[in-house]
Amino acid sequence: MNIEQFKKIFISSLKGPKELADFLELYDDNCIFSDPFHTIKGKVGLETLYRNAFKQLINPRFLNVQTYMKNKVLCVSWELNFKRKGIDHNYLIPGVSWIELNQANLICVHKDYWDSLALFSNPSLIGSVVRFFKNYVAKLQLK
Repeated sequence: MNIEQFKKIFISSLKGPKELADFLELYDDNCIFSDPFHTIKGKVGLETLYRNAFKQLINPRFLNVQTYMKNKVLCVSWELNFKRKGIDHNYLIPGVSWIELNQANLICVHKDYWDSLALFSNPSLIGSVVRFFKNYVAKLQLK
């Protein structure tokens, strides 16, 4: 796999479950994937993670993808743009992927680094939490 091949697949394949098969062909069966919420071992688990994400995200796409490769290590900076089902808020989350290739040029380690608090930047979501606690406190005062 060369860097341009990876970049093309990275940008185009992670749009939905139909394109996922092309992306997963880049991974070793025993790969390790991690991000702020998950550590997954194996391609089957990675496929499950992505399929579940596609059920929650609307129109996910990677923007401003930059790549750097040295030896068998690929570094990818990106911005993930999406909406979440049931939430009328557009997210733009910057991140970096650290990717290591094995001797067969398949991904054996994939670590994503991004700010998980960015998922909670939606003002209506924060407002919902605040309203919940206000109502809870108000009910306590009535007792």
